[in-house]
Amino acid sequence: MLERNLQKIRTKKSARGRHFFVAAFLFAGFMVSVFSILQPASAQQTLVPVQIRQQQQPTIFRVGEKLTYNVSFNKYDNAAYAEIYSVSRGRLGEKDAVELRLKIKTLDLLSSAFYAVDQGGTTFASAETGLPLYVRKTSNTDVLQKNTVYNYLVNPASANDFLTLLYQIRNAGGVGAFAFQEDDKNYSIVLQNTIGERVKSGAGEFDTNVSTVESQYFTERGITNLRVNFSVDERRVPILIRFKTAKGDFRAELASLQTIEPETAPEATPKSIAALPPPQKTPTPAPTLTPYIDNQPLSADLPFALGETLEYQVSQLGRYFGNVTLQAKERRQFNGQDSLLLTVTATETQAGNPLFNLNDNIRAQVNPDSLAP
Repeated sequence: MLERNLQKIRTKKSARGRHFFVAAFLFAGFMVSVFSILQPASAQQTLVPVQIRQQQQPTIFRVGEKLTYNVSFNKYDNAAYAEIYSVSRGRLGEKDAVELRLKIKTLDLLSSAFYAVDQGGTTFASAETGLPLYVRKTSNTDVLQKNTVYNYLVNPASANDFLTLLYQIRNAGGVGAFAFQEDDKNYSIVLQNTIGERVKSGAGEFDTNVSTVESQYFTERGITNLRVNFSVDERRVPILIRFKTAKGDFRAELASLQTIEPETAPEATPKSIAALPPPQKTPTPAPTLTPYIDNQPLSADLPFALGETLEYQVSQLGRYFGNVTLQAKERRQFNGQDSLLLTVTATETQAGNPLFNLNDNIRAQVNPDSLAP
């Protein structure tokens, strides 16, 4: 593994928080996507709620269940969060369907320095088979939002997507072999039960069984030693998820478990004989907009000031490669949002430098308060 020694040679303005400032730049701009690009379709789908007059057929989905996870990365405790929500059950065309939602977002330093992920997805799944009927995925990681859709309403799916796969695994008790499709490829996944563990998380303490997970899909993406702790009760809730990558170890713990009563269509009520007059709207004054001012000072809670510039020598085993300059360059509006521009630029390089070329640079537009993209 490459070991780099950084030696500071010049500092301008505030000298606070240099190590934090360096870390925020080292891998800025390196982004990964957790969703694949699927076959496009333009139609937006929503479930039509139905009045529950009789017992519905059982399904593997627990409608109203909302799972929230806190994700840690190496020593960073609040690196990301994830949310899995079984929203409602209704009709999608002529199909009895359940709406599932997934949200994953990296936070703060992890988002700025290592991985930037802001992904969401909605899957309408068959209540009968558990397979996807319609999948819509959204990525806000880049400047422009990217939406991908796969419509299985015409040609039924033969395999799971990630959301339905999770529920299929839970329904099977966290063990077994399953098929799923991502990146236009078919994969298999095998889970084996190993040991029991008592796990304490933000949602409480749980007796769990640990399942090891193996799939070529994860191997291709550098994910190893993937383990999931499922609760031993009939719900088989994933309480803890752990895996390793080349950059470090991830750990996702269940932070909250909620059951939210889904909305249903209201019963029809007879119209009143004498209709009441509609209520009169009270006019509200329009707020006075405050003009935006460029380059306002940063919060005193941040370990560096606006305009701070640091220059470093880069060397390895005594060999000098060149200089890089880090700067909190400016604070302006970007796409209508208050934004801080962070830059790192190669200002000097030696012949035969294998690490970077002269004037190589990385630019990151981040939130001035949280430093999230």
